[in-house]
Amino acid sequence: MTTPPSIQAVAGPVVLVCGRDDAVFPPACDDLRSLAHTRTLRAGDELLVRSGAAHAVTVPPGLPIALPSARGPSGADAESTQAARIAFWNAVGQQLLRAVLS
Repeated sequence: MTTPPSIQAVAGPVVLVCGRDDAVFPPACDDLRSLAHTRTLRAGDELLVRSGAAHAVTVPPGLPIALPSARGPSGADAESTQAARIAFWNAVGQQLLRAVLS
């Protein structure tokens, strides 16, 4: 495993998301955990790890893009992937709203 780049210099909150059942890049959650540890935890930082979610968890919810058609061998399913997308975009939206209102 290589050392992840540091995200310590990122000024604002960092929201990371991964699908635990990602068949495209199975170590995604482990890599994001390592990335998150390169930064001192700050208000608004989140690491969202979603069981049953596939790879494309940052696609806006409601778009039928890269959704598993049925629970495949990886264990991913469309409902869990959509739930991960909703959680991610809600977290991003909350951070943007806080930034605008502060």
